[in-house]
Amino acid sequence: YLRRPWIIDQQEFFISHSIGIVTYPEDGESLSILLKNSDVAMYFVKKNMKDDYSFYIPEIQEENSKKIKMINDLRHAIYNNEFTLFYQPIIDLNNGKITGAEALIRWINPIKGMISPMEFIPLAEEFGLIHDIERWILKTAVTQKKQWEDMGYGDIKISINISGKSVTRAGFVNEIKELLSEAKIENDKIQFEVTETALMEDLNESTKVLREIKDMNVKIALDDFGTGYSSLTYL
Repeated sequence: YLRRPWIIDQQEFFISHSIGIVTYPEDGESLSILLKNSDVAMYFVKKNMKDDYSFYIPEIQEENSKKIKMINDLRHAIYNNEFTLFYQPIIDLNNGKITGAEALIRWINPIKGMISPMEFIPLAEEFGLIHDIERWILKTAVTQKKQWEDMGYGDIKISINISGKSVTRAGFVNEIKELLSEAKIENDKIQFEVTETALMEDLNESTKVLREIKDMNVKIALDDFGTGYSSLTYL
């Protein structure tokens, strides 16, 4: 009944639903607990399935609790500067020389130790923390590039991963301009890597911003091409 088309004033509407279901007394002995747990199940549907239903299971709540803890820890990590950059070398196999390096962020948690970006970057993007993290990445990587140039390694190109959300963020281009101007480095030895799927979220705005960055003589690389749309038209 919910999925059938609804006609109002000769206009056809389709309604989707997300339903969380609890059972009494297994999932709670009071109304407030039952409502809370049904809400947990409903938001599980919204995030993972949509237009469906799910019964509450304790594992959903446990996963939510872990997520909340990780987000709180991540906020502290930004404030306490718990991040570090590793530089993965890019080597010319013809002569064995290092021609570049990719800056890779790692989170050194005082209790858990090193945490992979696969664990915290998606959360940072989801909860709006990615901008603070990327500002730190950009400044740290560009500072390192300047140090290499001062040491006589000016030919080493540095690649920096950029979130798709940052590409479309207001003020992002001006931040890049100011950062590169302060560092006084060779812009053509800086390369931003942006994932294909991230660009597809707002192709027109992404294209506009990337053109502005390219006009600064900064290189652009399309990361993970082939895992998403893989359209030659988009490319």
